[in-house]
Amino acid sequence: DEVDYDNCHALTERDWRSVARALRTGQTVTCFSATNCALRSPVISSLVSRGLSQTPLLTKLFLHNNEIGNAGAEVIAAIMKGQVFLAMLNLSHNHIGSPGATSLARAIKYNRTTQWLQLDGNHVGREGRAQLIAARIAHLYLDQDGSSQTPVVHNMGRECSSETPHTCNGSCK
Repeated sequence: DEVDYDNCHALTERDWRSVARALRTGQTVTCFSATNCALRSPVISSLVSRGLSQTPLLTKLFLHNNEIGNAGAEVIAAIMKGQVFLAMLNLSHNHIGSPGATSLARAIKYNRTTQWLQLDGNHVGREGRAQLIAARIAHLYLDQDGSSQTPVVHNMGRECSSETPHTCNGSCK
């Protein structure tokens, strides 16, 4: 099943906790999208650790254009070291810096199932960028030099044209 909460600005922290509880009920979720919802680290922590971590068939997670920061990226990285095997992950425009990018890179090296990661619009810095490239993700979308400049696509550590088509539109639809 695909769960889509895109543009849900009106949901409160309590509402998101209810969503997390609902995800624990054994519902088969393969794609979860909550883009442009103003999600912050505490909400992501609850949603991911209490809900999405209980969905082992989840392969696509789209949380772009929120405010999860390094703490949110680290929570997502933690579940990727468990039983969640994300093939596609979009965390673009989320205030993620080098620590969050490094956590994600380590999780991806451990997990090896993530083939598509979008982090443009974050300030991952040179160290975060280097760690992500070293993780050898098939399709990695970063801003040039880890800043929020023109996106650069890396294909297994080699730069490609930024015109390379995206394999997914970034939501479950």
